[in-house]
Amino acid sequence: MSPVPGRVPEAVMNADLLHSTGVFAYAIALAPAVAHAAEMPRKLPMSEEDYFAVQRLYKGWALFGIAEAAALVAAALLAVDQIGTARFMPALFAVLASIAALAVFFTFVLPANTATRDWTVSTEHWERQRRRWEYGHAARGAVLLAGLVFLLFAR
Repeated sequence: MSPVPGRVPEAVMNADLLHSTGVFAYAIALAPAVAHAAEMPRKLPMSEEDYFAVQRLYKGWALFGIAEAAALVAAALLAVDQIGTARFMPALFAVLASIAALAVFFTFVLPANTATRDWTVSTEHWERQRRRWEYGHAARGAVLLAGLVFLLFAR
């Protein structure tokens, strides 16, 4: 069946929707990572008491994980939809960046949260946990930014 003149083909519309959804979700997922990176220079020299007080402000930020999951799903669906086209490789790299960001979270950030019971209980090595948490979030921000750039190139 030939396309109707003046009408956008359904495959293009679906790819554009996936792309737009992925970019939007990536941008939302990137916001807390950028905030953490911006705060890091001020937080690293804090005393234990001050640091634990500040960490309480992040209660509820786990909801940003929904945007991160949406970015991964949208990029993955776009990559599958674009196999054999120029959009495929950038979309695939966006997927890999999302997976890398999750790997950093589960390797560095979550263990620090768990060891400190979400920063409500101090440990003997709390400063080590702080470094893991802070630098883990900074690394996640860099990887998520790369993923967003890859997804933008998948246009």
